[in-house]
Amino acid sequence: MSTGVSQTIKNNTVTKTITRYPLQLEIATVFTVLITVLGLSLVWYNFQENKKITLIAADDMFERTAQLTASNIQELYRPAEALVALSAKLEISESTAIHQRQNLLNYFFESLRLAKHISSIYVGYENGELFLVRAIRNDDAIRQSLGAPPQAEFAINNISLSKGKPLQTYFYYAENGTLIGNSEPQNTDFDPRQRRWYQLAVETSKQITSGFYVFHSTHVVGTTIAQRTANGNAVIGADITLSELSTGFTAQKTTPSSMIFAFNSEGVLVASNKEMQVAQSSTAQAQGNSLQQIHLNQLGNRIVDRFYDIFRSGIKEGKLAFTVANQTWMGVITPLHIRSGREIYLTVLAPQNELLAGIIAVRNHSVLISLGLLLLAIFAAWSIARRMSQSLRALASEAENIREFKLDTPFSLRSRIIEVDDLSTTMAVMKSSIQQFIEISKSLSAEKNFDRLLENILMEARNVCNADGGAILLYDDETQVANVSFAYNKPIDLYCGGTSKTDVPFAEISLPNNQETNLIEHHVVLNGTTVVIDDATQDMRFDCRYLRERYDRGDYRCRSLLSLPLRNRLGEIIGALELVNARNKNDDSIIEFKPEIVSYVEALSSQAAIALDNRRLLKAQKDLMDSFIQLIAGAIDAKSPYTSGHCQRVPELARMLAEAAHHSETEPFKSFRLSDDEWYELHIASWLHDCGKVTTPEYVVDKATKLECIYNRLHEIRMRFEVLWRDTQIAHFRKLAGNMSGNENDKLAVKLEQLQEDYAFVAECNVGGEFMSPEEIERLQRLGSQTWLRHFDDRIGLSYEELARKQRESAKSLPMEETLLSDKPEHIVPRGDNGQPFGDNPYGFRMDVPENAFNYGELYNLSVARGTLTAEDRFKINEHIVQTIILLNKLPFPKELRRVPTWAGNHHETLVGSGYPRKLQAADLSVPERIMAIADIFEALTASDRPYKKAKTLSESLRIMSFMRNDGHICPQLFDLFLSSGIYRDYAQQFLSPAQIDNVDISQFMSVTTV
Repeated sequence: MSTGVSQTIKNNTVTKTITRYPLQLEIATVFTVLITVLGLSLVWYNFQENKKITLIAADDMFERTAQLTASNIQELYRPAEALVALSAKLEISESTAIHQRQNLLNYFFESLRLAKHISSIYVGYENGELFLVRAIRNDDAIRQSLGAPPQAEFAINNISLSKGKPLQTYFYYAENGTLIGNSEPQNTDFDPRQRRWYQLAVETSKQITSGFYVFHSTHVVGTTIAQRTANGNAVIGADITLSELSTGFTAQKTTPSSMIFAFNSEGVLVASNKEMQVAQSSTAQAQGNSLQQIHLNQLGNRIVDRFYDIFRSGIKEGKLAFTVANQTWMGVITPLHIRSGREIYLTVLAPQNELLAGIIAVRNHSVLISLGLLLLAIFAAWSIARRMSQSLRALASEAENIREFKLDTPFSLRSRIIEVDDLSTTMAVMKSSIQQFIEISKSLSAEKNFDRLLENILMEARNVCNADGGAILLYDDETQVANVSFAYNKPIDLYCGGTSKTDVPFAEISLPNNQETNLIEHHVVLNGTTVVIDDATQDMRFDCRYLRERYDRGDYRCRSLLSLPLRNRLGEIIGALELVNARNKNDDSIIEFKPEIVSYVEALSSQAAIALDNRRLLKAQKDLMDSFIQLIAGAIDAKSPYTSGHCQRVPELARMLAEAAHHSETEPFKSFRLSDDEWYELHIASWLHDCGKVTTPEYVVDKATKLECIYNRLHEIRMRFEVLWRDTQIAHFRKLAGNMSGNENDKLAVKLEQLQEDYAFVAECNVGGEFMSPEEIERLQRLGSQTWLRHFDDRIGLSYEELARKQRESAKSLPMEETLLSDKPEHIVPRGDNGQPFGDNPYGFRMDVPENAFNYGELYNLSVARGTLTAEDRFKINEHIVQTIILLNKLPFPKELRRVPTWAGNHHETLVGSGYPRKLQAADLSVPERIMAIADIFEALTASDRPYKKAKTLSESLRIMSFMRNDGHICPQLFDLFLSSGIYRDYAQQFLSPAQIDNVDISQFMSVTTV
């Protein structure tokens, strides 16, 4: 691997990349390149020379193959020619007598046994008779076409004249020449004199060879060699089939893909070593010479097509070479002369890659051998180079480990080379230092507690310097004051600040920016200078009064000092790291802080400052988040005077109960432990558990009476009673004016008194309570049916929405009678969400949704049986938990706070699925969620600021909660822990009025059995 090095010269930076290679690679590369070039050159030369030799050998092979194939073809013809010539000279061959024909059998049988490629021998007579001997040779197709029995090896086809008509009879002979059967004589229209071979032979005394045609009895394609007898009374013939020719070609196959085929001058295929269709009869029962001849360009073979194009161009003989589909074919074409005078051409073709397969294999073997030798040579080169550069490689490897921060393995290398040995020692020290630095940095970065981080920074720096101790000062640039946040010194037993739980006894150090002083702290914190003092008792450069205040005790004095500024990532100084009295590890004497130690601690202080600043920023962000959360909770509490303090008291109660569960050693809380992140998660969830109340209208939350809606509508009803009062008086005085009897005054008093009673009843109903009887509701309905006369238009001066509700009914003429109490259409506020307040409901809310958003009906509201809230009001209030879940799920909580929406949103659920908004069961609720439920209920029961109920005492609240425990609404184990730990009492002393704190016997509220 090559590397580049950049060099800086004086004030000009010149980047010069120097390519460097390991010594081992340099040596191995030289050997490898030389051997590779030599090996490849030899392989290439051998391949080219062998290729030439192979091509020459291929040409010779083609010629030999063509000659041998031609010779084989001649060998097929010669036995047939000799047999026909010899038979033509026999006098017996011209005899037409059947018994004389039988004398030819043994001669013909033996000839067919010896000449396997001759399919049949026959004699055609001038009177139209035929004597044919055919060899079956286990050919099932021929056996079936001749009707021969299974044992027959020869079949005789004898055609003789009977009464001037030709009759055909088949005789079947075994291999040994024994007659084993014959067929019945049958009429036939076959006449040998009409066959082409007969006609050609009769016309000449020489032997002839017919063209290819379909044999009469077997329907296969072949050729006939024929010659007439000496007297010309008969013609002797012998048949050779095309299959015999192709079989001979197959035997001459040179390569797996080579082609050997014969064709005539018209391009008709005669024979082939491939599975090519040579020729076939035009009909299955062909009787004549009808053939469907296959032309070369009908084979669908691109190689044959290309060859035939060359043939037609005039090349009839010689060597061939052409390319088809990126493959080179080589071959030879040779003309064959047949007795019939027809020209037949023999062609041998083979792909060059198969011809060269042997030499390619040799080449490949040579390459493999060369590669093997090359690998061996490379291995040898690398081995030699490795031995030469082993020490340097070890150092390079160790440098690579250091670069990749693999510092956990020890390193020690000794070399006979002085420079290498010195470099090895230096790298070992460097590795140890880096490892120590990284471990310290990791430790500082991992610490989350700010006070503990202060201690870790000082202790790690102290250990590095082997110092007695020191201090960390933090600077506030707003107040321009530096404070000692943590100090430690073992010889004088100094340990304060940090996590020591001991207050820092040192005074603040004022460091104003606009004043110049000689204080050490000023030089370090304001000027950002690292101060190193070898002996503070003798050094007069700095004002050390605060330094002496911190460390001078009895005979102990601060002598050597190292003070460094702590800078954050913005370069701002946030404090100082101070170390005093470095010790010699050998004799424990006080020594100065050495320059290399100062550099190391400066690097460490930078990491420490960043870690410290990170923790300060995180703490500031956390404080900001807590303040923001408490601001929201305070705003919710301030929104309604009746819930003031609820969002602040529930977190305190939840914390108290969670601590009791966390420290409990009994089941089921023995395994319940909260981490620091989980404590903070519970803290946020409890503060935000009712954040959805920001969406709940105040007039619903603050609904102190049944008719309250922005204001108490009881005053409207009171005015109606006033109207009835005036109407009653007016009616009375009208009667008096008409000189009515004096008892009218008594009646007036009774009516007015009744009105007072009726209004008092309505007002009492408006206040709300624990129960309202059916009789009271009936009386309310009866009172409400009284009428009064309205003279003024109630549709003017209204808001748009109120007017829209009024216009659901048509206006009536004034004056008009109205009932004292009524439920009017205009009192109904419809839902604007089509009954789907949760939309797609991704959170699985399962609350019962009332038909209307609100119902302001007077009778409807006054008839509320318990409290002051209608079903619509109750849903609107309960909907705050839905909004809590939705709002909190929209906040991007980090992973450690991901359960805040769940913990905050499930405090109204029960263990039996009767809660809201999701009707969860016990298995769905975690311990923090159950804690939240108990905290919310107990705070609500004991709160003294609710508009609809009187504040309950401790015993009353716990009794109600025990009933809820029995009904499965709250966790029984947590309620028992709530009682047994005394949390209820501690909370009451802190938040309840003295009047609410009564004596409580918790034994009557504890669970009988643990569920």
